[in-house]
Amino acid sequence: MKVAALVGLVLLTGCSNTSPPVDAGAEAGLQIVLASAMPSRITEGSALPLKVVIVASDGTTQDLPMGTNVTWTLPETVVAADPTDAGMSALPAEAPLGFFISNPYRPDRTDYNGTLFVVQQGASTSPNLVVTATVGNMGSVTAQVPVYPVPVGDPTNGAALYQALQCGTCHGATGAGSPPQGDGTYLLGDASFTYPAPGLNNTTDDAGNPNLGADPTWNAALLGMAAQGSIDNSGVALRLPMTDYLGAPNGLDGGTLTSQDFADIYAFLVTQTE
Repeated sequence: MKVAALVGLVLLTGCSNTSPPVDAGAEAGLQIVLASAMPSRITEGSALPLKVVIVASDGTTQDLPMGTNVTWTLPETVVAADPTDAGMSALPAEAPLGFFISNPYRPDRTDYNGTLFVVQQGASTSPNLVVTATVGNMGSVTAQVPVYPVPVGDPTNGAALYQALQCGTCHGATGAGSPPQGDGTYLLGDASFTYPAPGLNNTTDDAGNPNLGADPTWNAALLGMAAQGSIDNSGVALRLPMTDYLGAPNGLDGGTLTSQDFADIYAFLVTQTE
């Protein structure tokens, strides 16, 4: 197996294929790479758009031919559960933990394919997620993704992000959730829905259930996964009008939202007790 390292040793990729394109060189292979700008490190809470490229014998790369089918086989693909009848849904438990997502309840989402959601580092001192893709009739390719701990959150920056992203429009200024309107509906943005935007702060709802910031089954990495993957910490689909924050600008410096941003927002939410 031929092994190459991308800039900063952030993503280690191994190349193997059975039928390289004739124009890619006799020793051509396949490589999994990031499809967008590379983060300084991949941490819990990251969402990584991946793609497979052809690596020629001289080390140059080119995109796959248009229409080539890429199937991501490792890690597993989590199919979002029905939000109206979730049953006993749960995310996988193994660590290091990452997965792809399929969400039939969010037909507006066109950015799931090839996006790896990194959730948990696990107990290993040097955890690596193994990612494998099968590429048409060209064979398969495997990558190892090193996973670092979730960043420490800054609640002040998180408050600014929460406001800039207009999270309070649906979830309330302090993350208390959307109150009922009295007719069984909830105002989310400028429209009425039959379900609420859940509470995100460090309190409980009227039924005594903990909001996200008070619930030990949530954490900063899972908040990042939920905001970018439109599923909750049990794998249940988050319905519209929940915004798709994958690759979204953060509203402060125009950069793409990162695991640090979600760690900051989470740090802000756990300070909110109203």
